[in-house]
Amino acid sequence: MRRNSVHSEPQMHISKPCPPIWFGGHAEAALRRAVELGDGYIDAGSTPMDVFLEDIKQLPPHFPKAKRLYLALGDNLPRMRQWFGAFYGKPEMADQVAVWGSPQRIADQILRLRNAGVNHVLLNPVFDEEAQMDRLCQDVLPRV
Repeated sequence: MRRNSVHSEPQMHISKPCPPIWFGGHAEAALRRAVELGDGYIDAGSTPMDVFLEDIKQLPPHFPKAKRLYLALGDNLPRMRQWFGAFYGKPEMADQVAVWGSPQRIADQILRLRNAGVNHVLLNPVFDEEAQMDRLCQDVLPRV
């Protein structure tokens, strides 16, 4: 029986051009890692807006930044608390990290992010996703 000699080692195949690599997190080390190794920074979705806005002040002014925005159009705080309780085990997170209410209130938060130098906002409806996205397109995005 003859054995063929097989040589194998881990090989990385990197596409050229490489897709952008964004780093997230909340710790100072995560922000530093994003700048040193990445093409952009995205917050941890569970970071409150005010904390995120303070965190990004540590990044270079023109470094790409993104924020995940958990949201719901309408007076839906109890339903958001239910979702955060089911998803994170912490219903109180809705009060700390989510945006809910009128189209203008949500547009104001998106504008607040844009004015702080945020390049991308990931709109994340937490329930009735299709209906919420339709309303976002019709009632919120024209305001920003």
